Amino acid sequence: MGERIILILSWFFGILIIFAGLRAFSTSFIGGVLAILAGILLLPIFQNKIDGILNKKIMKRWFVFIALILMVISGNLISKAEERALKDGTASQELKDREVNRIKLENERYELEAKKAEEQRLKDAERQERDRQISIEVDSEIALKKFLKDPDSAEIRNRNGNCGEVNSKNSFGGYTGFRRFIASSTVIAVDGENMNSDEFQKAWNQICK
Repeated sequence: MGERIILILSWFFGILIIFAGLRAFSTSFIGGVLAILAGILLLPIFQNKIDGILNKKIMKRWFVFIALILMVISGNLISKAEERALKDGTASQELKDREVNRIKLENERYELEAKKAEEQRLKDAERQERDRQISIEVDSEIALKKFLKDPDSAEIRNRNGNCGEVNSKNSFGGYTGFRRFIASSTVIAVDGENMNSDEFQKAWNQICK
């Protein structure tokens, strides 16, 4: 069963490559000839003929190997011939249409890759900004709690970077109510506590809005 499948595939690809070589004649004569030779090498009838001439069984892999080499050389010759034809304006309409489609697909692929790259860049930027905000808020909370008289009682809400509102216990053990704060490793300001409301509002407008 396996040998039968190999036989069918050999005929199929051999004939297919021969027809491709015939079509390539108009573009590159030598390239077309090499492609036809590659296709013939894959035909079982040709392989049996060679075995008979040499009176020796040649492994099929050698025919395939030589055919692949011829196909690579043929492909290069045809490709170069097509490039020349496109440059000097002698290309067939079929070749021109093929080149237009190739450029179109290439542009679409480039646009898709550019879109993916931009999406990844935005994701990276969002992640970096999120990490930066988290770092700022963590540093801000550490600095704020060092300032408070009872840091363990602190309740923080409406966080925005170095800014927010805090409610914590005072020296008498009672909660002060939520007050706005601005806190960083260098500056601590709590509305109405260590900065009067007018000055705090100016700082709030500059930093927190």
